[in-house]
Amino acid sequence: MDVNLRAIQETDLPGSQRAIFDIIRLPLQSNLAQPAKAAEVASRLHLRFAASDSPSRLADDLWDTWVVLVEVVSLIPPDHQWHSILVDALHLLRDKELVGSGHIEHPLRDLPGLPAYVRDVWIDPTEFEENSSQEDFKWRNLNSFIARLTAATFSPWLNLPIWQLRSALEEEPKKGTAMDCRLWVASEWILQCGELVYDEITSNRELDEWSARALGGGPLYESQVPLSLARWQFWMARFQNLSENAVGLELDASVIARITLTVQRMGAIRDKHGE
Repeated sequence: MDVNLRAIQETDLPGSQRAIFDIIRLPLQSNLAQPAKAAEVASRLHLRFAASDSPSRLADDLWDTWVVLVEVVSLIPPDHQWHSILVDALHLLRDKELVGSGHIEHPLRDLPGLPAYVRDVWIDPTEFEENSSQEDFKWRNLNSFIARLTAATFSPWLNLPIWQLRSALEEEPKKGTAMDCRLWVASEWILQCGELVYDEITSNRELDEWSARALGGGPLYESQVPLSLARWQFWMARFQNLSENAVGLELDASVIARITLTVQRMGAIRDKHGE
């Protein structure tokens, strides 16, 4: 399946973002093998950052990179190899050094600015009455990319899967394509990084007032403890319940199949931890 990046290519991008777009695009569209494409993207971005002549210039280049990257990955379906290439490229980038970074051993380790930018653009289109299939498509792609990027050594946004699971499972269900999208996204977080989500949701750590509100349950779970095994169990039960009501909710068959895989995965993770 070909990925059409023309929508970005024909946009009037600022000069720096145009250059970064080409840094990402050209290796993807080359004849290199998949690992070499990831290495080439990481190397080109590293050279760009290394050429920054001041901290403020580096910060600007990083921010422009995240702006372009989010636009690109939103157009790439999760089963396309470019998705995996860009995930691998960012993990390679995290291990690269920058000359003159002083006492900071790995200044790119936390992909500075990316978590903040992702939070800025984290707007679920299914929350709006007028949302299009293209918006749902881009939302699925972005969630899949961020979930795949999440790892034991890089998980700055574990609030995001909690929000998406809350939206799909702790609110009164919608019907049709909006619910398909919500359930697809929620299941993707479990299928891609369920172990990390489980560790977070069952941590039982104390939350300050702001965090308790941010991670609190939806209307169907609002009186419960935000971080607990009970919430994981609730999610499993809700996935199953929604699947059993698939006809009334007008769910697509592919989403029903994903729910089955997701519940199996959740049970396996729970059992692995002896819960």
